[in-house]
Amino acid sequence: MCQIIHQTFRILQTCYWLQKLFWTNHNVFFRVTNSYGCAHDTIKQITIVDNYAFYVPNSFTPNNDGVNDLFHPRVADVLKYHLTIFNRNGECIFQSVNPDEPWDGTHKEEKCLPGTYTWVITYIKYSAPETELRKTGTVSLIR
Repeated sequence: MCQIIHQTFRILQTCYWLQKLFWTNHNVFFRVTNSYGCAHDTIKQITIVDNYAFYVPNSFTPNNDGVNDLFHPRVADVLKYHLTIFNRNGECIFQSVNPDEPWDGTHKEEKCLPGTYTWVITYIKYSAPETELRKTGTVSLIR
């Protein structure tokens, strides 16, 4: 059960985390209460660093064995995201604007042939909303 006490601060049992705060310093108010009702308040300044992460696998095996069945690039803390996958002829066979949506190795509900596919990811980070970034690479589909 998660209790939202501010748009960027949540409490989950005894675990605390901040979400989507911009890369800068922030004053955070903490109140700790023990089982006897005694409370202590404090304000601490914390620094939010660029929490950016980018990982793209170089191969996957969409054979429904539960291991590496999906091509799922991992991009954290992005404001905007666009993934495009092309076949060897340069034809676009997959697109997504959702970083949580992987490619399953199909195109128009048909299994794609084994081989090398080109991917292009464009994205904007929360910490640099004025800059669109672009990465490209290849992924091997193995059947």
